[in-house]
Amino acid sequence: MSAKQLFYLGNFVSEVEALCEKHGIVPMLMHTDNATSLYTLVKTEKALSNMDFFVVDVRESYYSTEHIMQSLIACKNMPKFRTILITPNKVLAQLVVQMGIKDVIISEEKSLDMVWAELVDCLKSEKTFAQTAAIVQNGIKESVKDKVKLPNIPNGRILDIGVVGSCNRIGTTTQAIGLYNFFAQHGVPAVLVDHSKSLLKYSDMYSSYREENGFHFIEHIRLMPGEQNFNFKEEETSYKVRIHDLGVLSEETVDNTLSCDISILCCGSSVHEIVEYIDLMDKFNTAEYIKLFSFTSDKSFSEVCSEILNETDEAFCVPYMPEFLEANASELYKSFLVRKMKNKIAEWNS
Repeated sequence: MSAKQLFYLGNFVSEVEALCEKHGIVPMLMHTDNATSLYTLVKTEKALSNMDFFVVDVRESYYSTEHIMQSLIACKNMPKFRTILITPNKVLAQLVVQMGIKDVIISEEKSLDMVWAELVDCLKSEKTFAQTAAIVQNGIKESVKDKVKLPNIPNGRILDIGVVGSCNRIGTTTQAIGLYNFFAQHGVPAVLVDHSKSLLKYSDMYSSYREENGFHFIEHIRLMPGEQNFNFKEEETSYKVRIHDLGVLSEETVDNTLSCDISILCCGSSVHEIVEYIDLMDKFNTAEYIKLFSFTSDKSFSEVCSEILNETDEAFCVPYMPEFLEANASELYKSFLVRKMKNKIAEWNS
């Protein structure tokens, strides 16, 4: 029997090479810095055609959640090899399991040795969907201490939150899902309005996708298609918050974003993303937006803020990988959402 072949894409090349040598697996290794696009790599199938395993290790990588999910959707349609995802992000892991990929390793709070031991287990035998789903579900449970009392939204009112990005693949959908999860965890019914079609476009890839009572659902997330003119039925009573995923800030989306009660602009962290944000500052008035950057260090965040932001700008630093969708979401959103909601409710009542 010929040796199994493994393609590894990640930042721990030398460790995986030693692991493969120990277990008689032929490795092909690629550092994420050398791969301009995970999606392009998957779609072109270069170097993957003869592989038995494709290990996607997104620890310490620059890939956005949207980019990872689109790439893994493409992997799902290639039955020639088994795809194994290693990620610290439990919510991403849950989404991937919903897509039908069984081999997911959650690396958060685990030593390297523990991660490699789980990888070896994956290479030796496949997990069942039930096993993987149970592991992921246990990992994403939020503790009660993360909850905060949110202001009551008055009857007949709906809070609109617009989420937009300075460029493509910067995490606007991830942020919108994080906001949805935050409200859901605090007992506030919400709906995610998918203007950018980042989720509904790929709905057939989710085994949990369904339609109920005029809404679309992917697992627990309630969705509705975006409406260009923002003409929603205000008598709707099944939700109190609408979270609008508007894609990229542009002439077409700026008015819709600023018409929301709370406007959020995802700004990224790379040089390219910061340049895109600076260009937007020249085109649009970005003062009203809450700006979310994804630097890995407070120093870099402070330096950029001092260089490109005004004193009145509200900016926050979120983790480089989207861990804020889970425990960190509460800490991040508590820092501005409660205050913004109170101000808006006071305005409604005045």
